[in-house]
Amino acid sequence: MSLKFIASESSRYMQWDELSNLGIKHCFTTYPEDMGVKTNNDKSNLIQNYDKAKAFAKLNSKQTYFAQQIHDKNIGIINSLTDGTKFFLGRYLDNTDGLITSITDITLITQYADCTPITLWDTKNKVLASVHSGWKGTSLKIIESAITDMISNYDSKPSDIHCFIWPSIGYDDFEVDEDVAKIFRNAFSFADEVISKKANKYHIDLVSIIQRVALDNNLLKEHIYLSNLSTFSDMRFHSYRRDKESSGRMALLMEI
Repeated sequence: MSLKFIASESSRYMQWDELSNLGIKHCFTTYPEDMGVKTNNDKSNLIQNYDKAKAFAKLNSKQTYFAQQIHDKNIGIINSLTDGTKFFLGRYLDNTDGLITSITDITLITQYADCTPITLWDTKNKVLASVHSGWKGTSLKIIESAITDMISNYDSKPSDIHCFIWPSIGYDDFEVDEDVAKIFRNAFSFADEVISKKANKYHIDLVSIIQRVALDNNLLKEHIYLSNLSTFSDMRFHSYRRDKESSGRMALLMEI
């Protein structure tokens, strides 16, 4: 498995060889570029950052789509270049944490600072999903929502879907109180396998939960790719948990 950091001029991007080999143009941005629509108040800098990332990934960007990211499990289906609401970076789909499309040459963008980025790619029907799975979305099984929508809207088969789980906050770093641990215990029958208690705090393995839900929805184990990188402990990434209000955002840009 080959997830690479690649320097380009003054920026550094990540690309997954396996995802490129499957035909998806993409990149994941890193620190220090702030790609956050809600964190970077310099619009000209934000436009420049996205233009640079698009150029690096060789995206055509006939249209650019963002998820609103409300920390729920709602997925937006993009059927045309005029879906959603227009804003200065492209268009966004209201009330969504994930985007799905089968349209070529449009860019899907989701933003991160510890939450889990998920790519789903149906290699047979050519359907692409970009999913922002925060801890709330993970507890609500947002990856299952995306897989279900791919099946119901595009006749995708789980055995044809490849799943890439990008860098996010790691098990040792995701520390919560009992109220959050209780949410996960109520949501997952296997909670005891992914939750541990240290002193008066709980640690939850969000990536393992996402992987288990993917497997429970009949994705093949050999089609699930894990980065094994924590955004909290690796200073090459933005981390809201680590840096609080001074944290910027990474972005995952993808295109069929």
